[in-house]
Amino acid sequence: MRGVRVEDIIKAHIQKQGGAISFRNFMELCLYHPEAGYYQRASEKTGKGGDFYTSPNVSSVFGEVIANYIYKMWIELGSPNPFQIVEFGAGKGQLAEAIITKLAKGSFDLNNLNYIIIDASKSFQQEQKQRLDSFPVTWLDSIEELTKPIEGCILSNELIDAFPVHWVRYEDNVLLEKFVGYDALKQEFTILHKPAAKELCDYFQEQQVQFTSGQEAEVNLEAKKWLEQCANELRRGYLLTIDYGYLRDELYAPHRKCGTLLCYRKHRVNENPLQFVGEQDITSHVNFSQLIDWGEHLGLDTIQFFNQQEFLMQGGIMAYLQAITTSNPFDPLFKKNAAIKQLLMPGGMGDTFKVLIQGKGAPSNLKIDIPYVK
Repeated sequence: MRGVRVEDIIKAHIQKQGGAISFRNFMELCLYHPEAGYYQRASEKTGKGGDFYTSPNVSSVFGEVIANYIYKMWIELGSPNPFQIVEFGAGKGQLAEAIITKLAKGSFDLNNLNYIIIDASKSFQQEQKQRLDSFPVTWLDSIEELTKPIEGCILSNELIDAFPVHWVRYEDNVLLEKFVGYDALKQEFTILHKPAAKELCDYFQEQQVQFTSGQEAEVNLEAKKWLEQCANELRRGYLLTIDYGYLRDELYAPHRKCGTLLCYRKHRVNENPLQFVGEQDITSHVNFSQLIDWGEHLGLDTIQFFNQQEFLMQGGIMAYLQAITTSNPFDPLFKKNAAIKQLLMPGGMGDTFKVLIQGKGAPSNLKIDIPYVK
């Protein structure tokens, strides 16, 4: 399918389905179609030359602090050998590189480490393999390919926000689901509304959400499937989830009338997923209440939930700040301090991103031994 456009693939799906497909299926095709989806295209996606930044792009310190937590997890679990780290959606591999490099500097024996990356993006996998060529990393296409249960840590950073979501609207006491059609005359994709399926109505009843008329929201059912897979494969250890989102009361608050669906292209944000099809990232904020509730139902203990600033502060990030006398923005220490401040910044990464730590058969004491940071 050389040269195929995801836009044409979506049009064919719409025609085959009688004129419309669910927005969830539209989003999945846009992002994950095996040949033409956004995440499969060989293009720059993160960092300065891409469409958006992630915390690992900002500074390796982010990964080093996570390594502090992982080291503590290893200790609390009784120093198992092997110790597994399973990272979902590893991007360019910068987070894995920072974690493994930091662990190697401490008393952790890398011969005990089994680091596994699971990533749906073939283009990202290529970048990861180049970056991590000399590191003890293996790649799998799905968590079901693991040969034995996990004893260690399942890690994800900005994974769940990119799962395909159902998009709904509450109007005249009726929950409607958004579908995508195509107007051949105007040559553009359009939004249609149909009564929402029982599964979506049940979701909001479970979440005890009361909408105002005209309010829109997203439903991430893929998160439940992913969490079930993780819980099934985790024998003993931790699930560390980092993403942007809220608890249910904030996520579905009346002032958030238009929901949280956002698109990123060349570091510009827009709210129209029907444009730049296959050429922009599409995301929605994570419902952390959903992950907590479903996790507890699946046997996962809620160990900690906090924003990224609190997580990094508890993990010892302040030990990485160094006194400097220069104001030269190109000075390495100046750049490092500036990056740390960006990771902690209120109103930015510091409180937009949240961190959820869940456990299974694992101690809850994850207080970091600060001297290990140095």
